[in-house]
Amino acid sequence: MFNPAKRDRRAFWSIQKASAVAASAILPIAVTVPAHADAITDQFLQEIHGIGVVTAAGGDAALISLGMQICRDVRAGESGPSIIEHYGSSVTNYDAGRFMGISTRLLCPELIPILFASFP
Repeated sequence: MFNPAKRDRRAFWSIQKASAVAASAILPIAVTVPAHADAITDQFLQEIHGIGVVTAAGGDAALISLGMQICRDVRAGESGPSIIEHYGSSVTNYDAGRFMGISTRLLCPELIPILFASFP
């Protein structure tokens, strides 16, 4: 006897299996990073912690994410002063500037000339 509900379940599980296989094939590619990235992020965290910057929510991953966001902001054409003003709302401008400098120097050094040129 034909049961459409049973056919829908089989189709659902076939799709789930195919999705899992596709994800397992893509995931290692998506999370693979160069070996030197660990050394860079370790140095980044060491310097950030060294100036007394810590975070309660998200831990070190949040700090790395914020550093990478600063790199994206510079790439998008945001100026150094506006980045400091934006991130300085939760810390002092001095600390925001130090964080921006360490982030740029270690996570996206190719952007240093662009960042420096954005200051008046």
